[in-house]
Order: sequence, then structure tokens, then C-alpha cells
Amino acid sequence: MVGGGIIAVRVIALLLKAGTRVTVVSPWLAPALLEVAREGRLAWWPREYAPGDVSGFSRVVAATDDADVNARVLTEARTLGLPEPVLGTAPLPADRR
Repeated sequence: MVGGGIIAVRVIALLLKAGTRVTVVSPWLAPALLEVAREGRLAWWPREYAPGDVSGFSRVVAATDDADVNARVLTEARTLGLPEPVLGTAPLPADRR
């Protein structure tokens, strides 16, 4: 998971309920996720996304509000043949036609 905000909170809750091991790359976490990290139920890399972060994972979710970061995560996932991350990449309402 790249991103630690509201979108990530909802997705991570579902992933943890399904028994998935979760790693989050984000310089900060929403309070609910910070509590989950403190409980040891997810791994947190407290920094910005960097190339190579997707390597070694079977799936990645881009859940940031930064279109550039989401695009870089998507590009890395595609390069590695991973399923494409789709969250956090929807256009803003003003961009919809």
C-alpha cells in the first residue's frame, strides 16, 4: 500500500480482515492506521514512495492523493507484471467529462 490516508484506512481494514499481510509506504498514517501499526498488525515504512518499493510484493495499491506518485507506482507495478493498482487514481470531479 502506497499512502496512509482515508482511502488506505478502508482498504487496509478489508485486507486485514481477509488475513492479508500489509506493508504501508507513507510519511504519515491516519490515526486509525497508526494504531494498527502500533499493534503490529501492519508494517509501516515511514517515508515517501521510492522506486523499488513495489519489488517483492504480489500486489500493490496506490492510495495517495498525488497523481504523479500513483502513476509511478502504476508504472513500477506494470514493469514487474503485477496487477495494476487502481485506488487513488480516479480523476477529480472537475476532470470528468
